[in-house]
Amino acid sequence: MLNGEKPDAVEEALADKLTKILSKKGPIALKLINQLINEQSKCTIDEGIELELDHLTTIFKTKDALNGLVSSLTGSRPVFVGESDNYEHVK
Repeated sequence: MLNGEKPDAVEEALADKLTKILSKKGPIALKLINQLINEQSKCTIDEGIELELDHLTTIFKTKDALNGLVSSLTGSRPVFVGESDNYEHVK
């Protein structure tokens, strides 16, 4: 689904809705979420929560996160570029 492909075992209406939702998300976030879900399937709930918390900085240090925040404040649709930003210019 992350590539816009609909899964076979899901009703078409639901697959369309999920594909539309995912298409509006940043690519770095989607990739990391997919990775975390796979890792969490092997963890306890507490370990899964820790895993998510450990990756918050990774997600929020992207240009996409900033674009998403700005767009929510301005009411515009974000344009995701799929780039990280190490914010070395911010002190």
